Amino acid sequence: MMKNSNNNKRKAADSNLPLPSSKLTRKQRRNKRIEDMKTYSEKGFSHAYKSKNECSKRTQHAKAVLNKAGTRIQDIAVGVSKTIAIFEEDNEMFMAYVKREMEKNGKSKAVFSGKIDSKNDTHISDQCENAHVFGIQNNKNIRIVNNDDGGVSCINRSSGQIVFILLPRKEVKFLCKGKNKKMTVDNIRLSLEAISDCKVANSGVRGSKREIIFEGDARKNYVNVGVAADRGGKGLKYKMPKKFEGTERHYFLKKWMCKVSNVVEKYLPTRILSGLRKAADDVSFKGFAVSGVPIKGSGKLGEGNTTGNHPRMCLFPTLALSKSVALTMHDDEDMFFSVAAVYHDKDWDSGKKQLDENCEVLKYFTFGCGISVAMRTGDLLVFNPQEQHCISTNTEAVGEKGVFTTSHYCKTNLFGLNDNDIVFAKKEEDG
Repeated sequence: MMKNSNNNKRKAADSNLPLPSSKLTRKQRRNKRIEDMKTYSEKGFSHAYKSKNECSKRTQHAKAVLNKAGTRIQDIAVGVSKTIAIFEEDNEMFMAYVKREMEKNGKSKAVFSGKIDSKNDTHISDQCENAHVFGIQNNKNIRIVNNDDGGVSCINRSSGQIVFILLPRKEVKFLCKGKNKKMTVDNIRLSLEAISDCKVANSGVRGSKREIIFEGDARKNYVNVGVAADRGGKGLKYKMPKKFEGTERHYFLKKWMCKVSNVVEKYLPTRILSGLRKAADDVSFKGFAVSGVPIKGSGKLGEGNTTGNHPRMCLFPTLALSKSVALTMHDDEDMFFSVAAVYHDKDWDSGKKQLDENCEVLKYFTFGCGISVAMRTGDLLVFNPQEQHCISTNTEAVGEKGVFTTSHYCKTNLFGLNDNDIVFAKKEEDG
């Protein structure tokens, strides 16, 4: 367990929760894990809609396929040197603490501060009056996880699901390696800046369960680009700001998104990736194919696009980007894992094909189990969007220039295809 036994006893008693697993006999622990698996395994890492229309049926099928692929993987931590085990009771205890503090202060949203003294985040109350601010750095209820050369994974032993995988720092350098001599950190940085300066329709929408808070002089712009549901009609489209379409910056952004996907793929269990391909094939989702995404202009994903069986698969077809942003604690309506990363100008080695590996912590990414991951430039954090999570405000190391925050993801509505006229024919093997 993550906390000492005295704290666990006290918190369990305060919130009427059972004693932690560390206080049970071996037989009791084994029986508890069997029961927990039955109770929590359906949660998985995918979201599905509950209605009976055709779009929802596709998402329900995809979730079932992915749940089957992702169950009982707790002993598989691919390519990282350290694995942290948590249990559902860790989520219950920490979220009980969060709820108590919010209720005590008459608030309904939880925001986490990256500052040494959370009182210095005075901008939060101006933008989200219902937010209670939690400090991270000196909070005895939170465990801070720092990256090392070997990476860290976290597994929920109650559900058998991955909570997060913090990739090894060596992957920071890989992002800017390759045959293309123009794929320098300078060009990637300029591409991120260019897209963050574009204002697009519905740019602030990433889910209704959380609120967005901007810090300092950051332009209040939360941009989502890539494969998305066509809000003005049916089907899916490739969304990109018009002034960015077809430019060299667009090319670098697309290549960079694929590189992130390629890096992450090495650390995910093979059967999860196979499950994702099967789910995409079963519902005819065609947005993963690298060759199927148009580079010039926005447009529909048409019949010419290849399916999830294509060997070059971009796991995260959509990107959210903003500067100096914090989010309230929430979960997401996503079909697959997401990837969070932060980038600061001072950590880019101008003109070189690498990022500075020895840089300061810029933000913290906090989970509902009470773990906060310290994030530095280039860190790639793969996380389960069904777990409660949020990105903190900036640390003091960020300064006035601000910090880019990116999220690579795959929304559930993509697997629904945004078209109820397409009848979903359930596969024979599904019964």
